[in-house]
Amino acid sequence: MQEASTEPSLRIEPLGPHHDRNDFSCGVAPLDAYLRKQARQDAKKRIAAPFVLTKDDSPCIIGFYTLSAISILLGEFPTEITRRLPRYPQIPATLLGRLAIDTRARGEGLGEYLTHGRASSRTSSLKVHRFVRRHRRCTQ
Repeated sequence: MQEASTEPSLRIEPLGPHHDRNDFSCGVAPLDAYLRKQARQDAKKRIAAPFVLTKDDSPCIIGFYTLSAISILLGEFPTEITRRLPRYPQIPATLLGRLAIDTRARGEGLGEYLTHGRASSRTSSLKVHRFVRRHRRCTQ
């Protein structure tokens, strides 16, 4: 007979009113303030989509990130990418705007969990945007 796992189950879900935003602290004041005061408003106004990482059914937030829609000029992509893209002047993409992990959960690899394929809301457009941002940094 197989035993039930006692390890907590990580969940990534949209920020909701039941999540405890006041107990979260990543040690970066602007990110803490954003989660406490602005994130729900941004979600309501559809400016950004904040997602939170929790364990099991706990309302405690372990980490969060925000996604926003952006456009990237076609000319900013390398030729090997533009060959596969439509010839629009701007290409829609998703911006990973903010990312933070609570100080009590540091060193557990949860930032990587949120950004590397295990997060269910991850999209390939994030990979493309990261490439473009790296490319811009190298050319400026």
